[in-house]
Amino acid sequence: MAVRPSSSLVPVSHGEVIEFMETLNGEAHETLVFRGQQRSNALDYEGIYAEYSEVQKTFLQTANKCLEKLKLPPMEVSDSSGWEGIQASMDAACEILEKVSSRDKDMKGVTGKTKKAFRSLCNKAGAGKAFTQLIPDDMFGSVIGGGLNVILTCLEKTGMHRANVYKTLEKLPRIIEDSLDWVEIADEDANVHKRMAKLYTEICLTLDNILRWFVLNSLVAGAKRLLNPNAMNSDLEERVAEVKVAAKDLKYKGTQVMWGRMKYASDAQELTLASVKRIERMFNRSTVFETIDKIVRENCELILGDGMKQLELRNMKKKSPSLEITAKDILKKLQYDPSLISQDIEALVRLSRPSCIAPINTDRVHAIRRNTRMRAWLTVDEPCLYLLNGGAETSDTSTSFIMAKIAGTLLQQQQRQSRKSHSAMEVIVLAYFCSQHQNYYRDAAASPSELAMSLLLQLIDKYAGFSRAALQDCLDRTDPEDISSICDSLRCLLEELPSEAVVYLVVDGIAYFATPQERMDGMRELMGILVEVFHDNVSATLKFIFSSPARSAFLEDLFEEDEILNIPRDPPPANGPL
Repeated sequence: MAVRPSSSLVPVSHGEVIEFMETLNGEAHETLVFRGQQRSNALDYEGIYAEYSEVQKTFLQTANKCLEKLKLPPMEVSDSSGWEGIQASMDAACEILEKVSSRDKDMKGVTGKTKKAFRSLCNKAGAGKAFTQLIPDDMFGSVIGGGLNVILTCLEKTGMHRANVYKTLEKLPRIIEDSLDWVEIADEDANVHKRMAKLYTEICLTLDNILRWFVLNSLVAGAKRLLNPNAMNSDLEERVAEVKVAAKDLKYKGTQVMWGRMKYASDAQELTLASVKRIERMFNRSTVFETIDKIVRENCELILGDGMKQLELRNMKKKSPSLEITAKDILKKLQYDPSLISQDIEALVRLSRPSCIAPINTDRVHAIRRNTRMRAWLTVDEPCLYLLNGGAETSDTSTSFIMAKIAGTLLQQQQRQSRKSHSAMEVIVLAYFCSQHQNYYRDAAASPSELAMSLLLQLIDKYAGFSRAALQDCLDRTDPEDISSICDSLRCLLEELPSEAVVYLVVDGIAYFATPQERMDGMRELMGILVEVFHDNVSATLKFIFSSPARSAFLEDLFEEDEILNIPRDPPPANGPL
């Protein structure tokens, strides 16, 4: 299919756009200098969307193989169908979804989420229409609608792979809707279009992956499931992670361009100036009222006399413990050791030295570092929870090494962020390395309660914005020997965090806490509560990962299937530096 500009696109005209995006020396970057009135047909659409065009052809072939297997006519997609054809495909897909989901009584919750996610895509004025307007022709919209139609038809006819397909389809519309902010700028910015093309490609590959499972011979599919029951789920989670990373890259470039316009466009400057003036007026009025209040209060205290003052002082003394509590007080009282985690990280990072008795497996390190789902956990702006099974022997240190490197890097980023006076995001890093505290009987830090207490105290130490009331409540509630009370305090403080906060929580080597039985029971209690905390509706963005060199089978039932990340036992060789 030749990619061409679409007549159905709403042209975006900005007239004279102020040049934006400075280089380090203060000059505008050459590729971003506006050269007068430019139209979208100046872009090399054929080159930008070449990869997507090829993937789309492959996807259509796979879709038609599915239809042939079901003895149905092939999918007909025309690049001149316009939105009406796209809408017809989406409506048909959603009708099938209604039929299939109503039949799946045992999956009511999952199918309900899927239907809710696709509701906007099924409405002509919703995200589906806006999303298809991003592509320079109409065929992609037809392919999405038609492809969903085929997938849901396969579900209706066969009933196979329901849970995995529903979970995947529930995630895609949210990613699509998050990309709609860049509709207007996509038509005129080549770099944004390139990232759009990448996002389309990854979505198409994900749909193609689903259809390929339906194309498989039932005996072959059964054999695959027998050898690896999680094969399809793992494949689709990898694909969705690729989509999320592509959407993240698009968001970065889109916000970069948008910020440039907001920063340099004259109308934006005027709007900002007007807002500043208005806020200044409000502040001046508030200052006057605050001054009046202060003067009246002080004068009244003088009039009330010494007797009332003495009474007030006695009341203040009674209240002072709760009012004057500070983070430093709590950390001292609960015996926080701020050097523990940094020492553990240093010890684990030293494992990469050639002199180490048990060298790390570089292939496994690369497999974890380059894993798409790991990259999405690190970089995509959304909550994420993983139980990572390293796939090695229990004594292997490769997983702990790379998790220490990741945690150390995040801590460095946190320190850089803390030095900035104003930041749109506050990074908070909490970590614990069980492999460094294996001896349950000799090491005071080798217990689940100490792990929980360490995470709580790290949070108090890393975030300076907790109210004194919250800190006092934390101190009153927390019993250092009781996991439940510690986690209650941790939960309450996480709920206090603002939406700007991103909390990375890394607990590595959890399998080391599987023995003895007493420690395993405590670990299960702690992990169960932390998983609940992750699923709570908090303002901050939570990114939790719990890793182990081998497999943490004793904890897997606490996680959803798509929250478990398995590294292959024999990862492919990967050359290059760590």
